[in-house]
Amino acid sequence: MSVACGALLSTVTSADAAPITTTTPPWTIRIATTNPSWAFPYQTGATFTAPNTTYFQRLMYRPLYWFGNGVTPALNADLSLALAPQYSPDNKTVTIRIKPGFKWSNGQAVQSNDVVFFLNMLASFPSGWADYVPPLANGTELGIPDLIRSIEVPSTSQLVLHLSRAVNPAWFNANQLSQITPMPQAWDLMPKNVSASDYPAGRPGLTGGNGGDNCTPTQRCSAVAGQGHLQTKTAGCWSSNWVGNNNQGVATSRIVGQTAYSRDLGLRATVVTDPNASQAKACAYVRFTMRSFSNDLGNYVSAGTDTATLFGTTDGPWRLSTFSFASGVMSFVPSPTYAGTKPTARELDYVTCSPILGCYGSLSTGVLDMGVIPWLSATPVTKLSDASKHQPTILKNRGYVLTPTSSWATNFFPMNFASTNGAGGKARFVFAQQYFRVALARLIDQNAIIKNIMHGYGYPTYGPIPSVPANIYSRLTAPVYPYSLSSARALLASHGWSNINGVMLCTKPGTGVSQCGANIPANTPLAFDLIYATGDTALTKMMQFIKTSWAQAGIKVNLTAESFSSVVAATTGARRDWDFASWGGTWSFDPNFYPSGESLYATGAAANVGRWSDPSTDSLIQGTLYGGATLAQYEKYVAQQVPVMWLPSGVSLTESRIRNTPSLGPTSSFTPELWRR
Repeated sequence: MSVACGALLSTVTSADAAPITTTTPPWTIRIATTNPSWAFPYQTGATFTAPNTTYFQRLMYRPLYWFGNGVTPALNADLSLALAPQYSPDNKTVTIRIKPGFKWSNGQAVQSNDVVFFLNMLASFPSGWADYVPPLANGTELGIPDLIRSIEVPSTSQLVLHLSRAVNPAWFNANQLSQITPMPQAWDLMPKNVSASDYPAGRPGLTGGNGGDNCTPTQRCSAVAGQGHLQTKTAGCWSSNWVGNNNQGVATSRIVGQTAYSRDLGLRATVVTDPNASQAKACAYVRFTMRSFSNDLGNYVSAGTDTATLFGTTDGPWRLSTFSFASGVMSFVPSPTYAGTKPTARELDYVTCSPILGCYGSLSTGVLDMGVIPWLSATPVTKLSDASKHQPTILKNRGYVLTPTSSWATNFFPMNFASTNGAGGKARFVFAQQYFRVALARLIDQNAIIKNIMHGYGYPTYGPIPSVPANIYSRLTAPVYPYSLSSARALLASHGWSNINGVMLCTKPGTGVSQCGANIPANTPLAFDLIYATGDTALTKMMQFIKTSWAQAGIKVNLTAESFSSVVAATTGARRDWDFASWGGTWSFDPNFYPSGESLYATGAAANVGRWSDPSTDSLIQGTLYGGATLAQYEKYVAQQVPVMWLPSGVSLTESRIRNTPSLGPTSSFTPELWRR
């Protein structure tokens, strides 16, 4: 998943302990987070963040399968909406059974068609999903919906997925089924008569602009329903009819032919066959409509509004009580219709803390029951195991307990392999040189960053699979390219770069072993731009540290601080005028808990924001999904290739005075309904 950026409570988890049934007086939970910006669980890359997903949507709309069980990212059967999936002997057929009792707040049961609704949406509009991974150039499918050939719905509580090939069940469960959020049939809305007035051709997103489908006062958002322009149960997205291949093979034509939609659908929208094109088009209209409602968050809880009515249809343990997009005021109350373990707290209040140090102030004054303090506010440590011994006295005196928590995540910032910006407009050609990427990696002293910036509350990142917490997947125990200024300088010099007035210039153009590389002309400077998100003192110091380190080898970096949303928009959009970007967060393996890498490093993956494309990487990823390669082989090779700039990962310093909470673990699941006073 998800980019776990901006969430001040980004690693609090509570999905593993048995609920405590003792009676307690009414109480309120007050925690810290950042303001969400998106409601619709079908998310773009720009909205696929922890504040939107973990701390907002999942409280109200439960995923089909829940992962996070203690200190492991394993399937949590108790918190899932469905029983454990059953596979055929050849691992090509998957049977899913919805648990009895779960229902939507409008009284309808959570059923098979609600799962098909999500899958139909995904099949008709795969490029709009943040975690979609298109097929490789050789046609190999790397996930849903492409892998699904047909769906059977034997009953309202059962569905059967027929896949195009045998899969690794551990991967399919953790990285594919985990993505599915059942959608209520009440959300199956589309205009009665689609016209330019309903969806103007110039509207951002519909023409592939910024992909945001943002509304303005002159465009139709939720108000379209009040004007009688919407119809329900006619789109074909809610029924058991599968908008997919239907055993007819992969189609080669576009789903929707109109110019206004072709770019937003994407170049590889190939999963829908011609006989289903009109149905797929209807699903696309449903998605556009629901995204419009999601942009009306200001009306989320306003009585009588269409947005409140739609998103008030939930199946989770909480329902939204108050919400202000402008101020960040937000509270939840227990949902009376939830079939699982119900909250004992009468209310869950979110307190927005910005900048980050403000949360320390809210904790020190006792405003919060739980929150995360920044590393800069904690006493420096030399060993992570000593972290709990160095709790700030003022917080200890207020009854807080400090729990250091590592994440099931890796930390990095991407380079843009399609950049037309830096190095005199030749950045993409410089980044294509492995020796250059290795030199950059050798110039990032992770241990120094941990000591001087993170105050000791971190650990190095060695490659694409987390090494902490200890797990069965990662085999790297040391960096492939340890920090060495002399080695980095020698590497650049041996490939035709010379330091002229403090900046490396290409003085030996060409493709020979001692030359700069293909398409890099003479006098190309190693000068680049790096944009990073504001609001995090540690991140600012980290970027300045890297700038200084790279400068020692003649690599010039211009730092530009931008808002978090601006950095995310740059990396997830079509812009090519950025070289390096850091949004200040980690990549959390959620909902792709199996760290196989198809979301991040496969060619064309939606979350592959740097546009890394390498046949060997693709082949190894394919092998981890279907056989022929191990995660250890994939991990070692990708670490050697350096497709991103890895940074040390920090532990989350969680302060809590709620005593009866399940233990904190590495996944970003968040279940305050299980907390007991």
